[in-house]
Amino acid sequence: MSKPNKLLSYEYAQSVIKPTAKQKEEKNDCSVRAIATAVGIGYDSAHAFIKEVFKRVKRKGCTNMVKTCIQLQKEELELEGKKFRFKYIPRQQLRNEYKLYGEYIYRAKTVKSFVKSFPKGTFLVFVAKHVFTIKDGLMIDNTGEEFRPTRKVIDAVEVILESNQMELFPEEEPLMKAARAGR
Repeated sequence: MSKPNKLLSYEYAQSVIKPTAKQKEEKNDCSVRAIATAVGIGYDSAHAFIKEVFKRVKRKGCTNMVKTCIQLQKEELELEGKKFRFKYIPRQQLRNEYKLYGEYIYRAKTVKSFVKSFPKGTFLVFVAKHVFTIKDGLMIDNTGEEFRPTRKVIDAVEVILESNQMELFPEEEPLMKAARAGR
């Protein structure tokens, strides 16, 4: 018996980002929205960052975004006081392995299987001519894109946010966790 097909957790980008005058005059700005939602900054800051670093032209899509993210991997970036860096996910990790008639075949992960494989973390996910954010399994994208969980993932970049607060309980052994919980 198969499990029912469950839709992805979804949030509209416009509900996460405050509308601005600059946003109203733009189109083809998925790269700006993806950076804004991944880092947790305003639209105008993300727009200026994409324009300066990724050489985005007004009202045009952003080309070579993955290549630029790869080049920026070793740098620590900062926007609106939030420090972050990029980490490219190798393409081998973006494919699924299937056994078909005794042979193993590989196919690109869909958005749904990407979320299953990477349930934690913040990612810029690249599909054909589009980019969006996945944050801890929650897909943040434009209106109308929530019904397309079978799009093939071409590339993915993890956005690692540097925490400026110390963790209350850093990684500890399971016995210590159980002792703290009173077990």
